Amino acid sequence: PEPLAIVSFTKERDGDFEIWVSNPDGSAPTKLTDNTVLDADPAWSPSGHIVFGRTGAGRDGVWALPFSLERLEPTGDPFQVVAGAGGPSVGADGSLLYTPGQISRAQSLVWVSREGKIEGSAAELPDQSGGLALSPDGTRIAVAINDGGLRNIWAIDVGRGTRTKLTPDLGNAGRPAFS
Repeated sequence: PEPLAIVSFTKERDGDFEIWVSNPDGSAPTKLTDNTVLDADPAWSPSGHIVFGRTGAGRDGVWALPFSLERLEPTGDPFQVVAGAGGPSVGADGSLLYTPGQISRAQSLVWVSREGKIEGSAAELPDQSGGLALSPDGTRIAVAINDGGLRNIWAIDVGRGTRTKLTPDLGNAGRPAFS
């Protein structure tokens, strides 16, 4: 059988950003969130959730929406996973990566268990970093970093702690993703 797949994205349609999904061919676009706060950075979790960042109205944090891939619809209400965090990304094994606090200052990326326990540091980021993506095998993190007045995408090797620039200095890059 064909593997199940969705495309999740953020779209500003009525003054604020919401989470949407569609089939891989773009058909059946469906709005999943509808509120007055900013919902962004959706990521699929093998736990059966779409994980995303929410900002506004005192509800800042990483949120999860129970979701059925078969029916392409929510199976419950969104709930907060981590307060005051953002930029979530999820590994193939369900590992959650996020930035604690605001992304305007230096950050430590942390590994969090499914029970919500911080298990350790994944990487250190300089000021003005954001837009995270965790590789499916959990060994690399792609992140947008302000570098000499431009925002570039860098890959961080989690095991070695090294960084490699992936984009040339041609403009501002953001929102990296692995596929």
